[in-house]
Amino acid sequence: MNKYLTTQECEEGTIIYNAFTCSCVMIRPFEYMNIFTDDVCDYAEFLVNNYFIVPEEYNEESLVDILRDRQSILITATYLDNPEHFTILTTSKCNARCFYCYELNLKNKAHMTIETAEKVAKYIMTYAPKYKPVSIEWFGGEPLFNKDVIDIISSRLASANIDFKSHMVSNGYLFDDKLVKIAANDWRVSNIQITIDGTEEVYNKTKNYIYKDTNAFQRVIQNIHKLLEVKIPVSVRMNCDTHNFEDLEKLIEYLSEEFKESQGFSMYVWPIFEEGFTRTPEEKEKLYSVISKLEKLIVEKGYRITFGIKDSINSVHCMADGGNGVVIFPKGELGVCEHYLDKNFIGHIDNPLDKNWEVIKEWRNYTSKEESCKQCPIYPQCLKLKNCPDENVCDQYQKDFNIGHIKLAIKQMWLDY
Repeated sequence: MNKYLTTQECEEGTIIYNAFTCSCVMIRPFEYMNIFTDDVCDYAEFLVNNYFIVPEEYNEESLVDILRDRQSILITATYLDNPEHFTILTTSKCNARCFYCYELNLKNKAHMTIETAEKVAKYIMTYAPKYKPVSIEWFGGEPLFNKDVIDIISSRLASANIDFKSHMVSNGYLFDDKLVKIAANDWRVSNIQITIDGTEEVYNKTKNYIYKDTNAFQRVIQNIHKLLEVKIPVSVRMNCDTHNFEDLEKLIEYLSEEFKESQGFSMYVWPIFEEGFTRTPEEKEKLYSVISKLEKLIVEKGYRITFGIKDSINSVHCMADGGNGVVIFPKGELGVCEHYLDKNFIGHIDNPLDKNWEVIKEWRNYTSKEESCKQCPIYPQCLKLKNCPDENVCDQYQKDFNIGHIKLAIKQMWLDY
């Protein structure tokens, strides 16, 4: 059998996901028993043709590496000359003061100026690929803390007949009836991610808003309803660590009841970035165990796994090494990762074709393959960047969690089928 298979038992039989071909099959018990008999059956031939069954001497690992290398984006003289995706930080300031935020200790926080916003719009109009839709992500800080630049950039692109849509990462606090309609119509927001880290008491304490508002949690919940009413999907991200994991179970119960009649609502759990959070092996094991439990609860409540199985071998990790997107910081610096707000810039919006090639190439440095990778069933889907502050290491706890996540996703896919 191919060593990159993950199996999940269900009532009808065994679901098998192939991380090499990214295909999935259901094998019933009698079929499973007959695969290796002398009589060749149709489904056994199918499994061979689709690399579920391979010869003993087959080197799957080498083939994955070859395919990954061939699919990787080459760094040429025109690399990132015409990006399709733009992550725009309207500001590095925020109306919340989450204790875990990686921007918390950033010096020289700034709003993007009107002048810079005009340059951003001109940059997109000039260098975005022609005859292709443009994707924008509004980021911060809190992007709505400087909404005027969103208005300017969006209106300039619309006036130039640029086909664009946008996504936003926000805490959701600053929305109101008027702004929700503007987001849907003028900013062309296709979905919004809003972070909610616990039920009301935990949320208000964690967010620690600059306002003297004792009802911040309920304000955000009502704003989510408003966004859903104008057909903007909302994904609630629940950042998890030891301070709140017990409360998140209550939050999932609450959200599933609150939005049970709403179309376009989803939720997922994510560990707080480990940068600055040194966890012991025991703490890691407990954390991933809790997240697995919470994911199962989300599925039980009728919601899909947000990050399901992949449909191809990973040849890039993310936008940072993908070669099709840039980050535009408040003062006009260009980068490829929003987690580096004061360094690792690849250029500036004033002269976007003058690029720092050393930094660009640094983002193509991947972590070395370990001995455990050779037998890992999800190796074809794993590619880690040395520069990544979030996912640059792999340990057994994370690996077990990822495999469990795939099992949950393929079972959900089978039920859908």
